[in-house]
Amino acid sequence: MFNSILLSNLYIPHGHCYLWQPSLVSLHLISDALISLSYYFIPIALLRLLNQRQDTPFRVVWFLFAAFIITCGTTHFLGIITLWYPIYWISGLTKALTAVVSMITAFQLISIIPQALALPNPTQLQQLNQELAEKTQFLQSIYEGVEQAIFVLDVVENGIFRYVSYNPAAERFSGFSSSEIKGKTADEFMPTAVANKGNYQLRTCLDAKKTVTFEEYLFFQGKKSWFLTTLTPLKDPQGNIKQIIGTATDINERKQAEQKLQESEERFRSAFDYAPIGMAIVSLEGNWLKVNQATCTITGYSPSELASLSVQEITHPEDFEIDFNYAKQLIADQIRTYQMEKRYFHKNGKSIWILLNVSLVRNEQQEPLYFIAQIQDINERKKIEQNLRQYERIIAATSDGICLVDCNYTYQLVNPTYLKFYHKYLDEVVGNKVNNIIGEPLFTQLIQPKFEACLKGEVIQYERWFYSSEDQPKFISLTYTPYRELDKEITGIVVSIRDLTKLKQAEEALRESEERLQLIASNIPGAMYTLVEGLDGTFTFEYLSEGCRELFGMEPQDAIANANRILNKIHPEDLPKHNQAATMSKQNLTPFSEEWRYILPSGQVRWVLDNARPRHRDDGEIIWDGVILDISASKQAEIDLQNSQERLYRTLEAGRIICWEEDLISQEVRGWGNNIGENWTANFWEFPLEFAHEGIHPEDRVRAVEAKENAIKNRGEFQVEHRLIGFAENTWMLAKGKAVVNDQGEVTRVVGVAIDISDRKAAEAELVKAKEAAEVANQAKSIFLANMSHELRSPLNAILGFTQVISGSSNLTPQQQNNLNIIQRSGEHLLSLINDILDLSKIESGQSIFIQEAFDLWDLIEELQNIFTIKASQKNLQLTFVISPNLPRYIQSDRVKLRQILTNLLSNAIKFTKEGGVRFEADVRETFSVDLTGKTDTSEVQLHFRISDTGVGIELDEIDDLFRPFVQTQSGIQSQQGTGLGLAICNGYIKLFGGKIEVYSQPKLGTTFDCQMPALPVEFAEVIPENSLYSRVIGLQPHQPVYRILIVDDEPYNCQLLEQILTPVGFEVQIANNGLEAVEKWQAFQPDLIWMDFKMPVLDGYEATRQIRQLEQQNQASASSRTVIIALTASAFNEQKQAAIEAGCDDFVCKPLQVTLIFNKMTEYLGVQYLYQKIEQASPTVNGENDLSQIQSQLTTLSSEWKFRLEEAVLSLDGEAINQLIQEILPEHEKLANYLKFYTENFNYEPILKLLETQENNL
Repeated sequence: MFNSILLSNLYIPHGHCYLWQPSLVSLHLISDALISLSYYFIPIALLRLLNQRQDTPFRVVWFLFAAFIITCGTTHFLGIITLWYPIYWISGLTKALTAVVSMITAFQLISIIPQALALPNPTQLQQLNQELAEKTQFLQSIYEGVEQAIFVLDVVENGIFRYVSYNPAAERFSGFSSSEIKGKTADEFMPTAVANKGNYQLRTCLDAKKTVTFEEYLFFQGKKSWFLTTLTPLKDPQGNIKQIIGTATDINERKQAEQKLQESEERFRSAFDYAPIGMAIVSLEGNWLKVNQATCTITGYSPSELASLSVQEITHPEDFEIDFNYAKQLIADQIRTYQMEKRYFHKNGKSIWILLNVSLVRNEQQEPLYFIAQIQDINERKKIEQNLRQYERIIAATSDGICLVDCNYTYQLVNPTYLKFYHKYLDEVVGNKVNNIIGEPLFTQLIQPKFEACLKGEVIQYERWFYSSEDQPKFISLTYTPYRELDKEITGIVVSIRDLTKLKQAEEALRESEERLQLIASNIPGAMYTLVEGLDGTFTFEYLSEGCRELFGMEPQDAIANANRILNKIHPEDLPKHNQAATMSKQNLTPFSEEWRYILPSGQVRWVLDNARPRHRDDGEIIWDGVILDISASKQAEIDLQNSQERLYRTLEAGRIICWEEDLISQEVRGWGNNIGENWTANFWEFPLEFAHEGIHPEDRVRAVEAKENAIKNRGEFQVEHRLIGFAENTWMLAKGKAVVNDQGEVTRVVGVAIDISDRKAAEAELVKAKEAAEVANQAKSIFLANMSHELRSPLNAILGFTQVISGSSNLTPQQQNNLNIIQRSGEHLLSLINDILDLSKIESGQSIFIQEAFDLWDLIEELQNIFTIKASQKNLQLTFVISPNLPRYIQSDRVKLRQILTNLLSNAIKFTKEGGVRFEADVRETFSVDLTGKTDTSEVQLHFRISDTGVGIELDEIDDLFRPFVQTQSGIQSQQGTGLGLAICNGYIKLFGGKIEVYSQPKLGTTFDCQMPALPVEFAEVIPENSLYSRVIGLQPHQPVYRILIVDDEPYNCQLLEQILTPVGFEVQIANNGLEAVEKWQAFQPDLIWMDFKMPVLDGYEATRQIRQLEQQNQASASSRTVIIALTASAFNEQKQAAIEAGCDDFVCKPLQVTLIFNKMTEYLGVQYLYQKIEQASPTVNGENDLSQIQSQLTTLSSEWKFRLEEAVLSLDGEAINQLIQEILPEHEKLANYLKFYTENFNYEPILKLLETQENNL
C-alpha cells in the first residue's frame, strides 16, 4: 500500500489531463508560477517588516501568517511539477502541512480578535497622534522654557560620552549653543577641570545604572555657580544604557540662604555664649539643657552642675509657683513671653535676685520644644530699692517738713510733715504751684526771689514767724538747697521747714529763768559768775553775783570791769593747775571743777572750789557759767590727810605709777599720780567717774570702758591700753584693774594702776613712719618713671605725626620714603621701650591691667621652643620641653604678659647655665575656683610652668632680692648682663594674673622657678592675619557739610601737625593756644569737633571743657548741635582718661597720634566719609625662590662664629650689633645684607631666626 501511495508511475501525470486542451495547460502553468512567486514575496516583505519594526504587535500571528503563505506558494509550485511528474505524495504532504499551519493561524487569529478589536480605529489613532504631538510640543516647550539646564548625551563605547543637545537654559549657563556641542565630548569644548569632573559623574551614573544627584561648583563664562545636577540613564529594551539625560539647577540662592542660616546660627551661638547677661535653654520639664558663662557666674554653678539640677531645685520656694504658672500659660499659648523678678539659690547657699525673661520655641507644627530664658543679676538694684524705701521712710518720719520743687515752682515731692504744716492732702499739693499753696503775695514778695537765687546755686537759710488763720503763729526755720542731677545740673529746689516755736518759747522762758537765777544768786554763800574768753585770749566777766564781795573782798563791778583783778590773785602754785584744767575744759567743753587758793587783799589765803560748765558762742568765744564756793575749812582737813600719806605718794612717784580707785556707789574716782609725762607728780586726785571716762581719747573710750565693765560683770581683772586727752599729744596709758567684792558678794569698787607707756608707743609709731617713708620713696620712683615716659611721648607725637604727614606726599623719592619709614619704625620702637618703662611703673603703682584674649597656648610654647633651642645648642646645653597632654590648647589669658614671663625665665636659665641643660615643664594642676574679678568660676584651671637649670644657682640670702627692681644677685653682677628688672616685672605680672611664683635653688647645682596662674580654657583661638594693604585718606567725599575743627594745644608743633593732617583733606581748621582762648573761639567759630590738650597754661583743658559744657547748657543746645570734644594727652594712665570724661569730654586719645586713628574718630563722632588711596606696604626685596636661595647660599659661606654672633645679637635685640655684623659682610654678600637690614629696621627678628634655623637643619 505504501508503494502504491509513493510510487508515481502508477498514476497519470497531471498535465495529461489537458493534452486534449494545450492552452489550459499553459494557463495552469503560468498561473501557478505567478501565484507561487507572489506567495513567496509576500512573506519575505512581512519578515523584513517584522525585522525592522520590533515593536509590531501580534508578532507570532504575523510569523504564522507568513508560514501559511509560504506553504500555499509551495503548493502552487508543486502543481507545476505534477503537470509532468505524478509526484502527488509531495503535493499531498505540502497541502497537509498547509492545513496544519492554516489551523494554527486560525486559532491564533481567534485568540487575538479581542486584542485586535481593542486597537484604535483610524479616527482614534489620529486623535492619539494629535495628543502625542501636543504632548511632544508641551515637553518641547518645557525643555526649552525651564530655567533648569537640560542636556542629553549618547553613551559610546569605551566610556565615552558625546553630547546630543542642550536646552536654552543650558546654553545660557555654559555659553555654548546646542549645535556647537552636538556630537562632541566634554574634553573638546569644556575646561579640563570641569570636563574631568563631569566625566567622573557620568561614569558614576553609568556604573550605578540608576539616577544620581549631586551638588557641584562650576566655572562658566567667568562666573562660579553652585548647581544641583541629576543624571538619569535611558535604557534600550535589552537593558543597555544608550543615553543619559541630565538636569542642572542653579542653587546659588539656596546656598547663600544656607550660608546666611549658618552665619545666623553662629551669631546666635556667639550671642548666647558671650552675652553679658545669663542665657539658658530649659526643657519643658524644667531641666537646664544649655547655659552660658554669665548664667554660671550668676548662680555659682558650672554648666555640668546645672545640667544635673532642675530649675525648681535652685528656685526660692516662694517664687516657684508664680514661675510655674507663667510657664503653663506660655505652653498653652495664652501668653507669648513673660518677665518676672525671682530668687535663685546661689551655690554658696545665699539667695540672689534675678530678672527673668522667658519665651517658648515651637516647631513647624506649633508644638512646644523648649524655653529660652534671659537672666539678669539685679541684686544690687534690689539693695538700692531697699535703701530708697528706707530713705523715703526716714524722710516721711522726720519732724522737718521737706518738699522738692522744680524750676517752674511746681511741687514734685512732699513728706507728711510738710502736708501737715499747711493742712493739705498729697493730691492737693503734688503737681500744683507753690504760689497756689502759700498765697500769691507771700510767694511774690518773699519766696520767689530766694528761689531764683537758689536755682543759681546758692543755699538760702532764714527764720521768720508764720501766721495762719487755721493755726497758731509759728516760728520756723527755712532752708532752700539746690537739687542737682548726676551731671551737676540744677533742676529744682529742696525746701526744708523746721518748727522752732517751742525753741523760741524756751528762750523766753530762759530769760525769765535768768531773772529768777539772779534772785537766787544774791542769796547763796559764794559767788556765781559768767566768764568769757574772747577770740584774742582775754577773759571778761559778763556776770558776777553779789557774793563776790564777801568771797574776794571786791565789788562785783570792779571785777567785771577788769577780770584780772581776780585771776591775777590766784596762788602762783595753783595757777598752772588751774590753767591746765581750764584748757582741758575749753578744748573738750567738759565741766571745769578745780580747787585753788585766792590771795585776799589782806594777804590771807582762802581755798575755793570752782565749778563751771563751758559752752561755745556762735562767734567762736568760750563761756563758762559757774559758781565759786569757800572751802577753806574742809581744805585744811584734806591737807592734814595729805601729809599723812606723803610717803605713799613718793613711792608711787618713784615708780611713775598712778593708783586709782573707782567707787561704784558714789560714782567717783580717786587716785594718786598726776601730770602724765616728763613732769610726773604723785598728787591725790578725785573727780566724778564720768569725768574720768571723758579723759580717755574718744577713739579708745568705748573699748576701755567695755574692758572694765566686763571685769565688773565677771568679778575679775582687766588690762587695756588707751590714750588720754588733756595731756601731751599721744599720751598712752596701760591700765590694769580688778573688781572688789564686799561681804554680800556685790562689786562696790574697782582698784588698779595706770602706767605711762608713751615712750614705747612712740617707738612703735617711728617704725610705722619709717615703713611709710620707704613706701612713699618707692611710689615717688614710680611717679618719676611715669612722668619721664610722659615727657618722652610728647616730642614723639611730633616726630611720628609729621612722619606720617610727610609720608602721604606723592613727590617723595624711594630713598626719601625709605628714610621716613626708618624714622617711623625707630620712633615706634622707642615708643615700645617707653611703654615697657611705663609697664614697670604701672606694676609698682598698682595700675597695670590684665588684658585677656583667646590664643593658642601650644603655639606659644612651640614658638619659645624654636627660639631657645638654637640658643641652647650654641652653648652645648640640652634644652628639654615636657608638655602634659592635659594642657589645654586654647586659653583665655594675657598672651603678651605670659610670653614675657616665660621668655624671661628661659633666657635667665640659659644665660646662667654653662653645662648640663635646661628643662621646661607645662601641665595643669587642680581646678582654679576663683577668677581674676573675684567671682566663682569653676571652669578655670591652674596652669603650672616649671623652668629648671643646672646653672650656678643662687645663694639663700639672695633669693629675697630676686624680685626687687634694679637689684641683681652676685651671679647677675658677674655676668654683666641685664638691669635687674626682668624678674621684678615677672613677679608683678604673675600677681596680676592671680598666681604665684616660687624659687628653689642650691649654689652650683641649679635653680628651679615654679609659676602657677589661673586661665580659662576655650574652644578655639582665632589668629587674625595681617593685611599688607592699607588705605590713605586723600580727601572728603562730595555732598558733605563743611566740618569745622578747633585744635587746642599750647605746643605749636602739635597744632601744626594736626593742621597739616586735617586741612589738606578738606576740613576747616582753627587753632587755640590755651583753654581760655579755646572757650572764646568755640563761641565765635562754633566748631563741630575740638581736639583738646589738657596740660596748658592760663586755663587747662579740664576747666575749658567744663566751661564749654556749661555754656551749652545755658544756651540749651540740642544733642545734634553739641560740640564733640576729644581729649589729647601724653599720659597713658586710666585716671587721666576718667578725669577727661568727667570734665565733659566724649573720648580720649593718647599721644603720639596715629593719623588713621584721628580720621576714624571723626568718622565715629561726625559721620565723615573719606576718599581713599590704596597703598601697599613695603616688603623685603626677595624675588621668589631664586633670591631666597641666593641669600641662603651667601649665609652658608659665612663662618660659624659670625652666624653665632648674629644669633646672639638677634636674641638680645641688639640692633647696633646687628648693623655692625651687616657692615662686615658688605659688599660681597649684598642680598643677604639687604635682607637682614630690612627686618632689623622693621624690628621683626623672627625671619632672621628662621633663616638661621634653616641653615642649622641643612647642616
